[in-house]
Amino acid sequence: MKPKHLEFCGINSFSEKAVVDFDRLSSGGIFGIFGDTGSGKTTILDSIVFALYGRVDRVRGGTVNELINYNCEKAYVIFDFETVVSGARKLFRVEREIRRKNSAQTLKLSELKDGREIALSEGVKPTNAAILELVGLSFEDFKKCIALPQGEFAQFVKADRAERLQLISRLFGLEKYGTGLNERIRDRYAAVKSAYDAKEGELKGYADASAEALEQRRALAAASKAEKLALDSRYSALQTSFEQMKAGRDRFLRLQALQSKREGLLSRADAIREMRAVLNKLPAAQEIAARSERMAKRGKEISQIREECALADARKKQAAEFLRACREQDEEARLAAGLETCSKQLTAVEYAAKDAAAAQKLHGELAKLRAQRSEKEKQRKEREAALRLAAGRSEKAAAALRAAGEIDLGSFLSENIESALLRGEYERALRHFTEKRGQLQAGFKPEGPLFAWAEEEFSSLIAFYRARLESRKADDLTLLLEQFRRRSQERERLKAAVHAAETEQVRAQSALSETDGLLQGFAGQEETLSEQLRVIDERIRESVGTDRSGLPELGGRLRAQMQKLSEELEEIRRKKEAAQKAVSEADVTAARADAALQKLSAAAAEDEAAIADAVAAGGFENADAAGALLGAYPDAGAVRKEVDAFDHELLTVEANIRLLGEEGEAEPVTEEQFRQVQDAYAACSAKRQEAAEQCAVLESSCADLQRRLSVRMKLESEYAALKADLERIAKLRELVRGNNFMEFVAAEYLSDISKQASGTLLHLTGGRYFVRYNQGFLVGDNLCGGELRGVNTMSGGETFLVSLSLALSLSAAIYAKSLKPIEFFFLDEGFGTLDEKLVELVIDSLEKLKNNHFTIGLISHVEELKHRIDHKITVIGAAENGSSSIRISD
Repeated sequence: MKPKHLEFCGINSFSEKAVVDFDRLSSGGIFGIFGDTGSGKTTILDSIVFALYGRVDRVRGGTVNELINYNCEKAYVIFDFETVVSGARKLFRVEREIRRKNSAQTLKLSELKDGREIALSEGVKPTNAAILELVGLSFEDFKKCIALPQGEFAQFVKADRAERLQLISRLFGLEKYGTGLNERIRDRYAAVKSAYDAKEGELKGYADASAEALEQRRALAAASKAEKLALDSRYSALQTSFEQMKAGRDRFLRLQALQSKREGLLSRADAIREMRAVLNKLPAAQEIAARSERMAKRGKEISQIREECALADARKKQAAEFLRACREQDEEARLAAGLETCSKQLTAVEYAAKDAAAAQKLHGELAKLRAQRSEKEKQRKEREAALRLAAGRSEKAAAALRAAGEIDLGSFLSENIESALLRGEYERALRHFTEKRGQLQAGFKPEGPLFAWAEEEFSSLIAFYRARLESRKADDLTLLLEQFRRRSQERERLKAAVHAAETEQVRAQSALSETDGLLQGFAGQEETLSEQLRVIDERIRESVGTDRSGLPELGGRLRAQMQKLSEELEEIRRKKEAAQKAVSEADVTAARADAALQKLSAAAAEDEAAIADAVAAGGFENADAAGALLGAYPDAGAVRKEVDAFDHELLTVEANIRLLGEEGEAEPVTEEQFRQVQDAYAACSAKRQEAAEQCAVLESSCADLQRRLSVRMKLESEYAALKADLERIAKLRELVRGNNFMEFVAAEYLSDISKQASGTLLHLTGGRYFVRYNQGFLVGDNLCGGELRGVNTMSGGETFLVSLSLALSLSAAIYAKSLKPIEFFFLDEGFGTLDEKLVELVIDSLEKLKNNHFTIGLISHVEELKHRIDHKITVIGAAENGSSSIRISD
């Protein structure tokens, strides 16, 4: 990854926007970031880290919003960087913002291509993942390989073996080979030991499964099977004899039962014959009953029709009387006229209500206008105050300019030469006015314009004479000219201040004039709206005889009156319609009743004749005899069902008797003979069942023993494998006990890092020094035949070169995990302890490292480094309530 452009604001001491063009800085291969302690040098690196990862280690409170400058409510960073994606270099932009209120962040990732910005991702969580994939480094790895923390790589070189191994383990995450590996091996040993113990216990449960036991069990099963075969033969003979005897006995018993049932059925023959006669007469009796019921029902209907005709005639007379009364009084016309009058009055009220609504809207506009006018009057007072303040500043700036006076080189030289002669006079004047100001402050209260004027005059004179005394006379013309230049610059500054104050006064006067114009416009609009309100109120009073406040009550009164008149009119009309309908319905009812009475009378005569015919056909004395028969036998279906059931049952019994007779004559078997054969058969069956169960048990036992023997053999194999595995893990646990393996891996890392660092160190030292690792860092000197010596025996400059080479190698090793090239490196390292010669050595070494694809950034406050590096950022610390700023030099 290679930085291209950085813009940030609101971070740490930078309350105002700062911009860094890394293309300008990195064109020389080396650039520096310089400034006083606490000025904000490292904030540049913090901004890059915050843009990529959304967090920074160096915050005071531990939360990210502690980055935000105390004068700002938010902070943002825009960072452009270039990296390799799928073999091609691409330019990306990260835009991240954080707010103080709830620490909420917004994040956007874009690709910059052909002058266009192509959005790739938005939202903190998905965009963080996308950035991590592009950069290829986690937050911790980025800190370790892009900017190693201050003093850490020096510690890396000079630390003892235990500290060095701990440091390399932390940087490369090797804890998994120490405590982590021991825990994994311990857990693995415990798991295998548990499985070993469990397998041993499981194997004990199969101790009885052996080949000898299986052979014995098979012999018992064969003997049991032979016994079962003998019992099967005897059981078959007994079963045939028993089934023949049982069949003959069952046929004899069934025949006896059927004969007994036939005798019982024949005893009911007379009753069944009587039921058959009843069934023949029941249809005629049912017809007589049905027609008699219809005749009674028609009689009731005739009586009901006659009653309804009488009621309809009475309603007709009452309705005709009501219609005559309505025609005489003409109440409907009176109510309709009153309703029309109310409707016209209500229409006038509704028009007046619309005028009232318009008046209400005008009233709201008038209130809003008055509020705006009040706001503008308040604004006018503020702008008057602003104008007075601007006028005061203008007058004060002009006074300061007049006090500075005109200046030319000749008069300045003359004044400075003469002032040397007046030094004693200046000292006496300074003492005099200082004493007078002290007397003023001690003897008078600080109130009133006179005190303020005297205080200002004394302070001005004291400042004047002190300035004369503090401006020491120059010894040569060059210093006098420098003083003249500063005086001239001060006068130009005062002129600019006068111009700015006058401009501010003009703007304030223009704003005040604008406010006065708006107030005049508001007055005209207010007068127009008031006149419109008066006209509307007058029109409402003329049309309805009341003001706006009485309109709702008048409208409600008229609506209630119209509602009452409408209801009365509707009621009159409804009653008239009902009366007319009643007259028509009465006429229709009378006509229908006459037709119905004629029809019912004819049907009654027909039923009476049919009843007489049915009595004769059924052989009844009269209709009452037919009713008595129906009372005795109300359910003809039940009677028929009982007769049919008797016929069917008798036929079935006689058919079964014939079938049993066709099978042969049934011989009787005594109960004792049958029980003897049955007992012998049951006993043989029980023994046969017992033998079969025993045979099955023995066969199952043989199969189970065979299975258990197979399981035992498998368990013995697994037990042997677990035992070998347990012994192997125990040996491995002894080998990695403590941190032995982690230390071995760390030593291998250090050896590889030393080999890589040797190339850099040989390049920096012109082929003289190289690095090796053997229980510690050793430096070889090719000028002394490759003799190795400890780093503690080397000079400060040589130690720095070794440390720098190892730091770069360490960074490259960490960065290699992302499979991306390392293209820039920050040395945020204190160089304050280096003398001038070592500073030269540092710069010369870094010059050898720079190239077109690798940029080094130094963060320091050492002046010697600042003067030696052409491309640099100078960070200027923030004054009180101000902002830090940066200046780029190339």
